This record gives sequence, structure tokens and C-alpha cells, in this order.
Amino acid sequence: MMVPYWHWGNNGMWWMNGWGFCLEFFLIIGLFIWLYSRYQRQAKESGSSNTALDILKTRYAKGEISQEEFRNMKEDIQ
Repeated sequence: MMVPYWHWGNNGMWWMNGWGFCLEFFLIIGLFIWLYSRYQRQAKESGSSNTALDILKTRYAKGEISQEEFRNMKEDIQ
């Protein structure tokens, strides 16, 4: 009679079996990698959002708009 692989050796303790240990190890490592990549993606998305005032300051610093235009636009934003 064939017995499932998780019953091979160690009195049915599949996690003590070599295959079970490898499976459990890779599942845990995969979970950590997935959580870390999700955290990094979320941090990247939240850090890249510029407010309207930040964009306005950048345009003024580049010389795209004059001081008067900057002041008028800043008043409109606030």
C-alpha cells in the first residue's frame, strides 16, 4: 500500500521529513519576500506623490514662472 509522502518516516510528522522541511522553509521565505516587496512598493508610491505647492515651487525654481505668477498661483492653491 502506498503511503502519502507526509507519512514517510518520523512517525507521520511531515515537517520533520526532509521534503516537508524544504517546503515549509521555501513557503516562509516566499512569504517574507512577498511582504517585503509589497512594503517597498507601498513606500515608493506614497513617497512619490507631490503636492501642488511642491510642483509650483519646483517650477519657480526652474524659472518656468515669474515671482508674480508664483505668488498668484500660491494664493489660489491655499
